[in-house]
Amino acid sequence: MSASFDWQQRAAHQQTREKTSGTKFWPPNDSKLLEAVKEALHWNPRQRTLPFFDFTLSQQAADHNFEILKRENFELERLLLTDGLSPLMPGSEFRPVTLLEPIFDGHPFWPRLRRSLLIGATMDLEAITEDQRHRLLDEALSYGNHKSAATFSDQLLPSLEKEVKKGWHLPLPISRLHEIPEIVAGPMGAVPQKALGGQGDDATKVRMTHDQSFNYDLKDVKSVNQRVLAASLSKCLYGHTMKRITHALVAIRWRHPLVAILISKLDYKSAFRRLHLRALAALRSVLTTIGLMENPVALASLRVTFGGRPSPTSFAELSESVTDLANALVRCTLWNPNEIRPSHSTLLGEPKYEDESIPFGQARKLLVKPETDDLGLIDVFLDDIISVFPALSDENVDRCTLAALLAMEVTSRPRLKFEILPRDDMLAIDKAHAEATPAEVAIVLGWLVNTRKLIMSLPDDKHQAWKGELTAMLDKANKNYRITTRPSKPSSADYNTQHSYSRKVATS
Repeated sequence: MSASFDWQQRAAHQQTREKTSGTKFWPPNDSKLLEAVKEALHWNPRQRTLPFFDFTLSQQAADHNFEILKRENFELERLLLTDGLSPLMPGSEFRPVTLLEPIFDGHPFWPRLRRSLLIGATMDLEAITEDQRHRLLDEALSYGNHKSAATFSDQLLPSLEKEVKKGWHLPLPISRLHEIPEIVAGPMGAVPQKALGGQGDDATKVRMTHDQSFNYDLKDVKSVNQRVLAASLSKCLYGHTMKRITHALVAIRWRHPLVAILISKLDYKSAFRRLHLRALAALRSVLTTIGLMENPVALASLRVTFGGRPSPTSFAELSESVTDLANALVRCTLWNPNEIRPSHSTLLGEPKYEDESIPFGQARKLLVKPETDDLGLIDVFLDDIISVFPALSDENVDRCTLAALLAMEVTSRPRLKFEILPRDDMLAIDKAHAEATPAEVAIVLGWLVNTRKLIMSLPDDKHQAWKGELTAMLDKANKNYRITTRPSKPSSADYNTQHSYSRKVATS
């Protein structure tokens, strides 16, 4: 029934179990953890080497890449793993596994994450026959892309060009796809959505989707997503993120009824694209530019796709591990934020407090026991890392705000002064400018959270959008009802009842 969670007691208990059973538990003790963090931060990456593939969105590049594949007997995995300094090497967006292992060894996600960083994220599928695969490919090339891709082609094509230049997609000739083993293609779509700018303003952008659930109405052939083996996917944890954060906020207010609670948010930049796909998964994740270019090409996705069924859990294995590291760091008694400070800490401004005249909303005692204490809780929804904590002191605010930043930095490869292929910082800098500074009021996973009043509501723009959609839906339903419903002739009993009621009203 207590609203406090004793992290130190759990850590001591785990270390005792580790000594007696010989089984590794996570996190390691403070000394081992901080030593591993320091070693990872001291690593200086070497310059990347130029890939042998051509990453321009053109027919010439597609033909060039096909000839390389053909010459090497279409062994894409061997080609991708040949050069350890190539940006095409799985795990090249992160610090080496040899440095991350002392930090994460014993973490439940580490075996899967380690594999993804060494050979790429996998996609375990039910088998289909070669005939079925060729029919699926024929349908894909005949169908092309969804209408939304053509509608937003003026925005989609420049975005695709940038992604190809970064080495996220391998251009291949459409006319030679049937010669490449294991190739499976799916249609591309586009979804307009609001994005947060550096000043906290809203801007509309178009997100590309890769529809790997589409099977072109082939009754005897399943799509890629339909063939994914559910047992091969890791457990989904991010589905209850908002519930855990809500519980943490209430628990903190219960413990500290007159202390401000702050929220800080960080985002991964191009999250899914930071993880490489294993070569076989890349060949099964092909899209085309049919309908977008005069001379369309095929693109094999070398990075985790926006549309693959395993994609969310593959990335969550990384982001959940990094978030757990942040929770361990904030409680590491040996970590001094003034000595080991994340490089992006300069992005943070002074905490934003509400007017002191506004009274604190009070909490009731919870029936659950959230994993939170005076250092709050750091949680994650895929690529959004959210820290909530009480502002007990300036030192407490500093520590709780910087822990997630440090965890991201410890795991990510630093950006070189010269990247052989264009590459952004792992942290979404523009969003950090707008959301990383701790505040009492913040939008969390689409909800406007006011920790001072302890109120959660819809932001104005979302309220208007939902209201408009509901109104349109009800208007359409009423219209359909009027069209399909015909008034029937009332019976004599109905007539007498109606007039009897009318008379009673008139008399009264």
